[in-house]
Amino acid sequence: RHTRYISVTGVQTCALPISEKRGQRAVKGWGIKSRVLLLAVIPATLIAVLLALYYINRHNADLEQSLQDRGASLTRNFAQASEYAVFSGNREVLHNLAVAAFKEKDVKSVIINDIEGEPLASVGSPSLLVSSMSKKIPASNEPQVISGPELLLFREPITLSKIAIDDFSTPNLSVVTEQNGAREKGIYGWITVELSRTSTAAAQMSAIKTTIAITLLGVLVSALIALRMGRGVTRPIMNLSNAVEQIKGGNFAIRVEPKASAELGILEQGVNSDRKS
Repeated sequence: RHTRYISVTGVQTCALPISEKRGQRAVKGWGIKSRVLLLAVIPATLIAVLLALYYINRHNADLEQSLQDRGASLTRNFAQASEYAVFSGNREVLHNLAVAAFKEKDVKSVIINDIEGEPLASVGSPSLLVSSMSKKIPASNEPQVISGPELLLFREPITLSKIAIDDFSTPNLSVVTEQNGAREKGIYGWITVELSRTSTAAAQMSAIKTTIAITLLGVLVSALIALRMGRGVTRPIMNLSNAVEQIKGGNFAIRVEPKASAELGILEQGVNSDRKS
């Protein structure tokens, strides 16, 4: 609906849209009690909603980061533990390590491959994405993290670390040629760990429900407190309004009980004085 322009005595004025007029009529129809309650509840509700949104976002981000950190740490530790088993081709030890990793929380599958992508040990029920990726030789030798809607995938290279150890019988020689005890690494395989997001998603949803419940409870308590405290303002005003209406109707015997203080008390005394005059 469009705004109508009205020209009166040469001055152009702008009439409010009909929808705005209806909104103003609706607000004007509210009593003092409803307005006081609304003014008290709206700020508390806005603050509660903003705090709830901040807490939910922060808590969910912390849960997500915790899952990623735990998956990266788990994959890295088991990759280090399986170094010499992969180097020696000991599948029994690798299977035991995969079983131990599979028992960790949220772990859905564990796959250990050699450098050519051949599986050496596999535990759990890997998804199609994990099964296909574990057989491919990564283009990069860096650890990989792939995030999906229902899973987190971690791939860590399995390296054989050689530590420089001085030969006490020949002080000028060492087991490796690198200086200052630096570690020489060569990749012998990959370990792929798949984590499920199910428990994390459940914890996030639980936090959302709890936060919403606390927020609603806080708004309800704020409304009750505002309603109780607002009675000290609304009741005297409503009594004054009732007295004025009766005086207008000719009932000059009406008397307002002076219960309020400050400005409202002065108004009550004024109404009683006008009634006598």
